[in-house]
Amino acid sequence: MINTSTLQGDSKSIHYNTKDIPLYIRHEKLSYRLNSQTMPHWHEDIELLQIIHGNMCCMIDNERVFLHEGDCLIITALQMHYCFNDTKDDCTYNRILFHPELLTRNKKIVDEVIDPVLSSDQIKYFYLMAGDTHTKQINSLIERMVDIHEEDKVSQELEIIGYLHIIFARLFNADDRIRMVAKTRLDPDLHAQRAMISFIHEHYAEKITLEEIALSGNVCRSKCCSLFKQFIQKTPIHFLNLYRLEVSRNLLRNTTDTVSAISQSCGFANQSYFNKMFLEEYGSTPVEFRQRERNRSKVS
Repeated sequence: MINTSTLQGDSKSIHYNTKDIPLYIRHEKLSYRLNSQTMPHWHEDIELLQIIHGNMCCMIDNERVFLHEGDCLIITALQMHYCFNDTKDDCTYNRILFHPELLTRNKKIVDEVIDPVLSSDQIKYFYLMAGDTHTKQINSLIERMVDIHEEDKVSQELEIIGYLHIIFARLFNADDRIRMVAKTRLDPDLHAQRAMISFIHEHYAEKITLEEIALSGNVCRSKCCSLFKQFIQKTPIHFLNLYRLEVSRNLLRNTTDTVSAISQSCGFANQSYFNKMFLEEYGSTPVEFRQRERNRSKVS
């Protein structure tokens, strides 16, 4: 059976930089994503975004957070989110994800300092505006972590974990200039939306109907459509096909499986339809995309 684990799903298993160390650091461009948009997801990791150039919008649950050059956003664990850019301008940013287990396990420090900052039951995200002293300090720490990661030293993870502790000490001592957004009680609509997204992530390779998607969220078809429009601005079937395409793109990039095999493994019964949809969304055929990615790998 073809391996489709190259794309993480909801509460997703992050492809960390080093096996067995739950830490991910990358300098990224939003244009590398389908339609300059990440897929809605959530995970147990804390996520840090530092905007280097350009702008993006991040949807956290049902809230839009607009990010500009120099801004920093820290998303706590298990918050459903995705990022996008409606403009033609690209957005470059540093992205760091880490599991809270990397931070100290000293009970007193955890109870008094770390949990009050990282608790997903209390705080949804931190927004740090460009130009503020706190933001400059944290951005400098993020940039240093990216530099350390690129140095590829044996001790790099230990150094990076040290900087993570400094960042969250800064957040603990933050004043009103750092916007802390509290989490409200669990919205039943958000709960249903997460359930339906999870169902798609688990069953995208199968033939899925609108009725089955709605049933997974314990809502009717009409409510299902309205929730997808409210939370991710897409129809359920469009989202399903976009997710299938995202999985297929990762398989084209990271495996040697045939286009036909990838098409079938991603839930497309007809390869011609798969080719047509891929071309419409990415501006190239699957074969052209694979060749371009291989050429890019050779250059880098």
